[in-house]
Amino acid sequence: MFFKKTLFMMSWVVLWQLSGCASLSQEECQQGDWRNIGYNDGAQGYQAERFSEHQKACSEYKIRPDFSLYKQGHDNGIVSYCRPNNGYDVGQRLNSYEGVCPSHLENAFLEAYLDGLAATYRSNQTTLNSKNSEYRRLTALLSASREEKIRRNIQEQLKTLNNEIEQLESKQETATNLRNRAESALR
Repeated sequence: MFFKKTLFMMSWVVLWQLSGCASLSQEECQQGDWRNIGYNDGAQGYQAERFSEHQKACSEYKIRPDFSLYKQGHDNGIVSYCRPNNGYDVGQRLNSYEGVCPSHLENAFLEAYLDGLAATYRSNQTTLNSKNSEYRRLTALLSASREEKIRRNIQEQLKTLNNEIEQLESKQETATNLRNRAESALR
């Protein structure tokens, strides 16, 4: 299993390096659908400043992006992004909110975003409580066990559980930090 994970990660790193850091491909730059590119960026919650990344990517191919078309699309995409149901989804996935919503849409978005964060926090907390309970049970079992094979098996289970607990605690910390940022933006 370790070998497969390592091979997968190495393959991903190589592909990432080959793809470079360009925000757009040569084909996307040549097609020049700047209104649609802007819309997609806005609908994903990117700031309009992302346009400068596209300029840089396209300059490699000697193509000049059209900011006015990009901005028109971006403005429409932001309206799509700033819907409350999307705010809930963004919060539930523990993604950060970068303050892109216009003031007339921001409060409803942030309230739904906070609801999404809270739902994920509660779900993670339930799982975390269960994992901690299982960790305590296995620790007691380890203390009571004298057979080496069983002890090694329990130690492996504890190691796995400990990693899962650390990941959940990290997610809880992320959710708390995101909630604090969103609450301060609502004030």
